[in-house]
Amino acid sequence: VRSRRQRQMCIRDSYKWSYRIKFKNQPERSFSITNPISRGYSQEWVNQQFMASQNLMTTGFEFKFLKVNGVNYGVYGSENHFSDGIIQQYNLNPAGHILKYDESKLWDIRYENKKRNRPEAKVFMAADIQSYNKNRINKNAHQLKEFIKLGKLMDQLKYGDFVADSVFDIAYQAKFLAMVDLFSSYHGLIWHNVRFYADPKTKKLQQIGFDLNTPHGVKTSEKALFQNNYGSFLFKPLFASPKFKRLYIKNLITQIFLELKPKLDNYEVALFEEYDSTLIQNQYIRERATYLRHALQNLDTNKYFKDKIYTYRPSIDTDEYIPFKDISVKAYT
Repeated sequence: VRSRRQRQMCIRDSYKWSYRIKFKNQPERSFSITNPISRGYSQEWVNQQFMASQNLMTTGFEFKFLKVNGVNYGVYGSENHFSDGIIQQYNLNPAGHILKYDESKLWDIRYENKKRNRPEAKVFMAADIQSYNKNRINKNAHQLKEFIKLGKLMDQLKYGDFVADSVFDIAYQAKFLAMVDLFSSYHGLIWHNVRFYADPKTKKLQQIGFDLNTPHGVKTSEKALFQNNYGSFLFKPLFASPKFKRLYIKNLITQIFLELKPKLDNYEVALFEEYDSTLIQNQYIRERATYLRHALQNLDTNKYFKDKIYTYRPSIDTDEYIPFKDISVKAYT
């Protein structure tokens, strides 16, 4: 067992920290328990339930009641760690990898800058690509070669110079981003929150739902992706593809909320015992769906599918960050 990361959100309650539980001989069973505050109370559960119903990959976020040495710590969020367990759960190619951008320097910089609001494109552009399946890479030269090839897909996202269906499974990603619009969960599109399953056979990326909670107080009229709110520049190039945009619009609205309500009611009772009920905002999704339906009715689809989207490389200012003592460079041949 270990505490998770260095972020204040994970340890803000003196008695209710977030932890990762590892199994020495069964790493695929590893999971995390999280203070519900860090996942938007019930929002992460609702969002992931929607995604799972659409055959989209998630971390399987659930609620659990935690007791330690007989002491009741109340309700916690529980989610699977990114490991071969997720690959097995979804019957994916076992040779595939779950990839992320290395975010360690990001948290160092935020700490050094005393939470001052600074652009973070520079650390993103320098971030290495990491695989959660390190054991396979370390033991198998072929796996290492495959990882390097798949990592180049992630590098292409940095520069925005890719054709949509050469990097993404666009049918899958269109459905995923439509769900993100429904929840306004653009937080899950920020570069340090994205996790992708990369298949060495198809050479395509599929995003895994993670850290999707809807920020408290966000307006139901928050601009959607089709309204030029691209959520993250990582995904902007997708909208340069008319084929992708058609798939995305087709998947935008999904009416399944009432199927989740009885189970959700049980969790809300437990959450209301510990937290202010005004912070638990599940009515938001119904209102958001109504807003999106009206917005789509006013969308000129003929024009939308023809509009060109210009992608770009994030700008990097020379004085963007306080420098660190350790300096590294990447060299390519």
